[in-house]
Amino acid sequence: MTRTLGDITKELKDGIIEPAKGQAEKILADAKTEAEGIKAQARRQAEETVSQAKASAGLIKKQMEADLDTGARNFLLKVQEELEASVVSPVLSEELRAAVSAPGFLPKMIEQVLAAYAKAAGEEARIELLLPEKQKKELEAWCLKKCSQKMLGRVDVHFTDQISFGFKLGLQGSGNQFNFSDGLVEALSDFCSPRFRKHFFASKEK
Repeated sequence: MTRTLGDITKELKDGIIEPAKGQAEKILADAKTEAEGIKAQARRQAEETVSQAKASAGLIKKQMEADLDTGARNFLLKVQEELEASVVSPVLSEELRAAVSAPGFLPKMIEQVLAAYAKAAGEEARIELLLPEKQKKELEAWCLKKCSQKMLGRVDVHFTDQISFGFKLGLQGSGNQFNFSDGLVEALSDFCSPRFRKHFFASKEK
């Protein structure tokens, strides 16, 4: 039987072209499906990335706000501390120096404190009394007069330029001293500082 050109064409179409076409369509369909899946996954990842970025930005913003609040509070506290330091201690120091340096005040103060200290220390104790060098002329005569009395008979008096006002005393050789000089400023500053803060920074104390 003789095959015609039409027979050959039909065989090629039915046996090769049609199957190839079907396979190509399947490949295209699978590719489209995969592409859609890739697009969907990419979209989800993009949305997750944006969501994470927003969350991260929110956290960063909150942290920045917290840092700013902390910085502002620390700055205000620093200003308050510096203001307190520039007012309380200098004012107390000036007033105490004026009071202690008033004529007759320091000898009377020394006599009263020394009497109580000597009584507490015991009769056998040697006491060391440190006085300001700049007040030596004023206090030396008073010390000589009092040394003849029982109270100062066991007191070693030294004048030193390391004390600008007031006095220090302690048991000889103990290394410990009661500071009635700049120690008074420190003690009164500790006492007055809370009251200073209460009146000058009242809104912060509530």
